[in-house]
Amino acid sequence: MKIIVVGCGKIGRTILSSLVSEGHDLVAIDDDPDALAQVTNVYDVIGVCGNGNDCATLEEADVDKAQLFVAVTGSDEFNMLSCFLAKKMGVPHTIARIRNPEYNNRSLGFMCQQLDISMALNPERLAAEEMFRILKLPAAVKIETFSGREFEMVELRLVPDSQLDGVTLAEARKRYQAKFLVCAVQRGEDVFIPDGNFTLRGGDRIAVTAAPSEIQRLLRMLDIRYRKARSIMILGASTTSFYLAKMLLAGGSAVKIIDPSKQRCLDFCDKLPGVVMIHGDAVQDTLMEEGIGLADAFVTLTGIDEENILLSLFAASQNVPKVISRSEEHTSELQSHG
Repeated sequence: MKIIVVGCGKIGRTILSSLVSEGHDLVAIDDDPDALAQVTNVYDVIGVCGNGNDCATLEEADVDKAQLFVAVTGSDEFNMLSCFLAKKMGVPHTIARIRNPEYNNRSLGFMCQQLDISMALNPERLAAEEMFRILKLPAAVKIETFSGREFEMVELRLVPDSQLDGVTLAEARKRYQAKFLVCAVQRGEDVFIPDGNFTLRGGDRIAVTAAPSEIQRLLRMLDIRYRKARSIMILGASTTSFYLAKMLLAGGSAVKIIDPSKQRCLDFCDKLPGVVMIHGDAVQDTLMEEGIGLADAFVTLTGIDEENILLSLFAASQNVPKVISRSEEHTSELQSHG
């Protein structure tokens, strides 16, 4: 499939990396020759230096021969216009990165319909949704949602003295009345697709599929901490922080955000009146003063990977039950500790 990607920033590079491994015919467009060179030197893609909203640039990229057009620059409006032009020039499917929180679902749907955009991509919101699912169920290492949110796959780590240690899956289903399916088990470096005779051991990482209510019921029976995090401290007033804080407030959690920018703090106070904003630097003294030891969860969302990781380690040393750290340099948006 011929695919054109406009924008060679972090999101663009991540998309190109994934598509290259699938063997697609790729063209990257960017008006920054250095950013374009970084992509073409690493990946097997054709580079076109120019404006993604310029018809001549799109023609040079053979846009009329593409089956998919993806615009992921830092400007929502630029991405929408670029997709609109590509569609008019013959591309059947277009995807635009649109991340501005001011676009609600109704207005975003209307714009995509009018501009004939196939899909709106919001990486920051997707990252926030994944973090929210983990904070909603702190016992989980990872949560995936399927089938219109009616089913979830939750990854759990069994402690050495777990009630499931030494129990076969058939025995577990008889003992615990919740309707669940253990679809995979990781033991050390080995991964198993278990049947009813498989015996679980402490230290196993198990993937459980069930309805959300059944998963919570199972955790209660196993005496695993299932109460969602109520008091959350977030480091960095980013777009992802905004989406996450909005979800947490709607869920009844108390949210405190620390950021060194006074203007960002004021903006968040206006848009999220329920959030406690702290204007200050992300240092250990500030975290201690704001009561990090009393928080149920700590989330680092600054733009500096090293700062996120180091302060996450500090939070873990203060026995914060759940710590989530975002790393920009990884294709995975977040890594969880706790």
